Amino acid sequence: MQPRLAAALARSISRQIASCGLDLRGLCVATECANGAYASTAAAAVAAGADAVYAFGRDNRYAKVAEAETDVRALISALGGDGARLHVVVDRADIPWSSVDLVTNSGNLRPLDGDLIAALPAGAAIALMFEAWELRDGDIDVGAAFARGVPIFGVDEHHPACASFELVGALAVSEAMRQRWSVAHGRVAVFSDNAFRDPVLRALRAAGAEAAALPLEGPVVSADPPFDLCVVATTPPRVAAAHGLAPIDPAELARRVAATGCHGCIQLWGDVERTAAPEVTFAPATPPAPGHQGVPMNAAGHEATVRLQVGGLAAALHGRRLALGEAVAADLAALVQPVRGVAIGQEQHA
Repeated sequence: MQPRLAAALARSISRQIASCGLDLRGLCVATECANGAYASTAAAAVAAGADAVYAFGRDNRYAKVAEAETDVRALISALGGDGARLHVVVDRADIPWSSVDLVTNSGNLRPLDGDLIAALPAGAAIALMFEAWELRDGDIDVGAAFARGVPIFGVDEHHPACASFELVGALAVSEAMRQRWSVAHGRVAVFSDNAFRDPVLRALRAAGAEAAALPLEGPVVSADPPFDLCVVATTPPRVAAAHGLAPIDPAELARRVAATGCHGCIQLWGDVERTAAPEVTFAPATPPAPGHQGVPMNAAGHEATVRLQVGGLAAALHGRRLALGEAVAADLAALVQPVRGVAIGQEQHA
């Protein structure tokens, strides 16, 4: 990581630590060792005073473990943190789970299975690093967590201290630009049944598009005049099923996309059977895995990732304190979204 990028990321992390009230002194954190903006998770935990941060790394398509560790340590140095508190491991068994207070639902660590959860101590908590309603089936053994009394907390991304959700609109615009698809003065159709809808519409309109949300129910009717582009930000079937909602059929969704007359479609979130709309060019070119976001948060710049990672840590910290009967300031408690009883989609933000 270039020193000036590390310094810029460090400034973002410091702002978010202060904004979210992230104080991890006396706690042990288990998270991932990741590169680029995602190095902020482990680095922020160290900078926020955690006694120990265990960062699990593995070689993947993004970086080798050694490269990711270099990025994390560069951020810790830029933050003025104590690098001796970071412990990078390449075997999950090397994490002292019985001492871990907070564990993040991060890519390298997933899935958080029953054996891992059984090893956690009383008082431990799991951080989702996104809103509670977005939890995917298979990421965490939720039944094991509930049985063990290990709470799972999402973060309210609309809360002013986090404020990451508004940036999902920038993901749609940035992907269109990356594809060299015109947004300004274009007609853009948006299919969304959740909280992605309004930020996406606002961002498209701010970029000069004539953007409209189209229905996901009723007959499929060809648009006249046709739309230029389309954005899909729907709840994937596996997420909908986990929350007891009727899933959206991926093939029908593709047919609705094709009926807009668009030449290009950004698959921001939601499962689409692309073969059912062969006349449409989808982006990104490689379909996301079922249930996964097609355009990652870091496509909107490192600030989006930092806000989400630090916000996720803070929500789990404050949620853990509330679960233990400790006092938490009302504004910080509002960051916390417990998995149980959380509404899904647009209604939770009305």
